[in-house]
Amino acid sequence: MYLLRELNSFSVSGNILLTFYYSFIESVLSRSICCRYHSITLQNRNCLHNIVKNCSKIIGFPARHLRTVYEQQDTSLARQILDYPMQALVPAFESCHLVAGSSVRPLRPNKGEQPLLSSY
Repeated sequence: MYLLRELNSFSVSGNILLTFYYSFIESVLSRSICCRYHSITLQNRNCLHNIVKNCSKIIGFPARHLRTVYEQQDTSLARQILDYPMQALVPAFESCHLVAGSSVRPLRPNKGEQPLLSSY
């Protein structure tokens, strides 16, 4: 956030601030988000959300909520798995009646089953 504040102090355009935020700050925050988003404590999750909120104030545009970033990354991962038929998880997706070509959604387990991609 320090670099973002410094850029802002030089009165650079909002587009440059937004580009910096997405390419640097959001990429750091979203690294491995599919694996770790639900396992971090509520206190740490709130800390991350406060960082996003503060960055939004600095850039002057609403930044994507971390939950949205998580869901997009999760969906992208599911599509990558379905696009590669030799992937070991394809049978698990097929057993959930997820058809290739349909819209991919986060998988929710049936009663008594373990979640495949994420827990809700």
